[in-house]
Amino acid sequence: RVDAGAKGSDVGDVDAFVGKVSFKVMDKSKIGLFASYIGNDSAVLHDAETGARTYNTLDATKWEIKKFKDMFDLDIYTMGVTGKMNISGFFTNWDLIYQGGSIDNATYKNQDGVSSAAHDYDISAFFAHVDVGAKIGATKITGTYMYASGDDDPTDDSIDAYLATDVDMGFSQVLTEGHATTDDYFTERPYILDKGMHLFKLAVDNKVSDKLKVGGALLYMMTAEDITYTGAQGQHFADDGIGTEIDAYIKYKLYPDVTFSMNFGYLFTGDAMDYFESDLNGSADEDIYTIGARIRYKF
Repeated sequence: RVDAGAKGSDVGDVDAFVGKVSFKVMDKSKIGLFASYIGNDSAVLHDAETGARTYNTLDATKWEIKKFKDMFDLDIYTMGVTGKMNISGFFTNWDLIYQGGSIDNATYKNQDGVSSAAHDYDISAFFAHVDVGAKIGATKITGTYMYASGDDDPTDDSIDAYLATDVDMGFSQVLTEGHATTDDYFTERPYILDKGMHLFKLAVDNKVSDKLKVGGALLYMMTAEDITYTGAQGQHFADDGIGTEIDAYIKYKLYPDVTFSMNFGYLFTGDAMDYFESDLNGSADEDIYTIGARIRYKF
């Protein structure tokens, strides 16, 4: 731990611990338990001589632990259960996570700029995911549901929004890293802002030949809690609709180590996406689409 008056990039202690154990229930079926802890007693927040505390802004638009750095005192634990099963072409994968702990020395500011008084916050958040599907010949059909809890009140002393540490989600070609060129994407997280998410997805993948694979998906997405914001004329808006998305892709193996891929995604935007537009009128004005292609050489 470095003194509050010290200078330099090394300004605090950050600890991270992860543990996991899994059991093979039957052939091609497993169940596992896991837990993690992240702790950060940030020295820059305390003056050892005077006892004064610094309260930094916990910003809902930067809702990921890796973005907090040394801004807060963190004590965050995550525990969960995961499993998978595959029987005669039928398969399921699932995860259930609870997140608890605290974030201290913070002033919580939501996406509309509403701030709480300085608080020490208790965390109580959830994440859940399940895939259910079947493989029929060369075709795989998968139904997916994903839930991340959100926070609906930045002025209280509790945080109900699930916090990812550092992830690279690819469930959507428009919003996340699901398209062929993933260097430009809306978010890497399984939620929007601190409002969580409900995701419903139906995907179909078909191996046409040893060289060609095609697929498509239909998604419906909404936030777990309303995105609230102030319009251009001072109106107050609240909505949870992210929208309906259609995705498609093709992969073709040109040579044993060379693959061509092309992806397409189109999001029929829900009104909650109006928050991210320049004209805040309570209604999303533009649908979003993305097209990507790549040639990958493995060596």
